[in-house]
Amino acid sequence: AKYAAHLRGIRNRAVLLVGFATACRRSEIAQMELGHVSEVDGGLKVLIPESKGDQTGEGHSKAVPFGSDPDTCPVRPLRRWTGAAGIEEGPIFRPVRNDGAVPARSVTGQTIRNVVTAAAERAGLDDPKSYAGHSLRSGWITEAARRGAPLALVQKHAGHANSDQTAEYFQRVNLIDDTPDV
Repeated sequence: AKYAAHLRGIRNRAVLLVGFATACRRSEIAQMELGHVSEVDGGLKVLIPESKGDQTGEGHSKAVPFGSDPDTCPVRPLRRWTGAAGIEEGPIFRPVRNDGAVPARSVTGQTIRNVVTAAAERAGLDDPKSYAGHSLRSGWITEAARRGAPLALVQKHAGHANSDQTAEYFQRVNLIDDTPDV
């Protein structure tokens, strides 16, 4: 049971950091496959084969660079998880049984939600139940807007079908940042 908890911790760290870095929906995080991830100079290329915003059904590739800080780098924990769990193909994020076994099936979107909510609780955030799988996606988009990333690049990375969806995040950020009280 202790080993299983340790293994879940390794997985959950990878879920949080990869989920944030890819700005994926919780279902897309849950369904990531090792065959859709390739190492490239500077990090990873992750193919999301199906998504809500993919009108053509071609899939959508996302770059995941190495982080400058090992504590927040998404690439290192993903490697650590796949190594610790012995994942060589198939779903990346898998359940961990109490005996430490890792079945060859993907977690559910609900598992992703639970991972995010539990992390919010451990971090002492107000109303941790309000944080869910979408919080990783919306958090990345909001932070990109806050840091001045171009709308078109954020839209592309998020996989939004049109810029109106992405622009809503930018408007919320600007509303707060442009307030004299800030």
